[in-house]
Amino acid sequence: MPGTMTRSDIRTFTRMLLAESSASRWSDTDLNNLINYGAEDFALKTQILQDIDTQAIVASQEQYDLPTDYLTILKIEVRRGSTVYILEPLDRYEFFESTTPITGVPDRYWIFQEDLFIHPRYGTADQTTTLNGALTSTATTITVASTASFSSIGRIIVNSEAMNYTGTTSTTFTGVTRALEGTIAAAHSDGDTVRQRGLWIYFVKKPALLTSDTGTLGFPSQFDRAPAFYAAWISRMKSRDWDLAEQNRQVYESHVQEGKLYIKKFWRDKVVVPK
Repeated sequence: MPGTMTRSDIRTFTRMLLAESSASRWSDTDLNNLINYGAEDFALKTQILQDIDTQAIVASQEQYDLPTDYLTILKIEVRRGSTVYILEPLDRYEFFESTTPITGVPDRYWIFQEDLFIHPRYGTADQTTTLNGALTSTATTITVASTASFSSIGRIIVNSEAMNYTGTTSTTFTGVTRALEGTIAAAHSDGDTVRQRGLWIYFVKKPALLTSDTGTLGFPSQFDRAPAFYAAWISRMKSRDWDLAEQNRQVYESHVQEGKLYIKKFWRDKVVVPK
């Protein structure tokens, strides 16, 4: 369950750890910044905020957008039919002189200036079809002209709405989950294009930047206080209170370890399918 502690709540708890109920040595701005730094450090170390972004592969295109809220990449996949290909990361940007599209599947990726590049260029675009009849905003079966060449389980996009499906017939996608990846469930018209999403990006999200006292982080509730211990640790370091700094660091690191165990259990038990 997502936590409910606001920035104000976390800052108040931080001040309790610092034995300073109101701003004296540490200003609200100082603590707000440290809380945000601590939230990002916690998210990066634990990988607690995992998500999936998918895109349709465009013929001969090697450059794709990364999710705007990504913190680090976990895995890149290309899906063709029912086969999943995992791309290997490159440590640095490499220039490939050949620009000839290939008929095989890309096997490498790299990130350069906040863009994703896959190589070699894939010569075939993702499969498309069209709606056969209008689609309501709540329908969980989608009737199309044909599902030939689509994978039996996968993700599609209609206009700007991303959807999962768990089965197909010759002319339908079944078991559809609507409005994924932050998109909105909407009605769609007969003849609208349905496109397979063949590029899958697994990533760790940045925590929500707390810019107001009413904002929340989105962490599971048991980890809401982790950024407070981080903020208290760094604050004590700055004031040279070494023993108290170490105490807060140890508590923060225990939250980090618990977070790592939490995410392992999350994936092992498949509690939720990320959207």
